[in-house]
Amino acid sequence: MKTWIYTIAHNEAIRYISQKKIHVSLHDISNQYMNTLKQDVFFDGEKLSETFHTVLSQLSEKQRIIFNLKYFDDLTFNEMAEILSINENTIKSTYYNTVKIIESQITL
Repeated sequence: MKTWIYTIAHNEAIRYISQKKIHVSLHDISNQYMNTLKQDVFFDGEKLSETFHTVLSQLSEKQRIIFNLKYFDDLTFNEMAEILSINENTIKSTYYNTVKIIESQITL
C-alpha cells in the first residue's frame, strides 16, 4: 500500500511540474532551503545538524530523493525501485555512495 501512495504522489508531482512548465534550479532551491532553515526559530543551529542539512542540500536530485526515501521515510530498496522505476541495485549503490559522501562531509 505504501509504495502505491508514494508512486501516485511522485507521478502527480512530475505531471504537475510538466504541465505548469515549472523551471526551478536545484541550486536555487537548496540556497533558499538553507536560508529558511537558518532563519527558523525552531532550528536548533547545532553545527552537526546544520552541516547535515547543508550536505543534503548539495546532493544531486537523484541522490537526495533516494536518501530521503530510505533515511527519512524508511522505505525498503525494493519499494523505492517500484516507486522510482529504477533498478534496485542502482538504488542501493546510489544510497550507499550518498551515505559515504554525507559521512565524509560531516566528519571533516
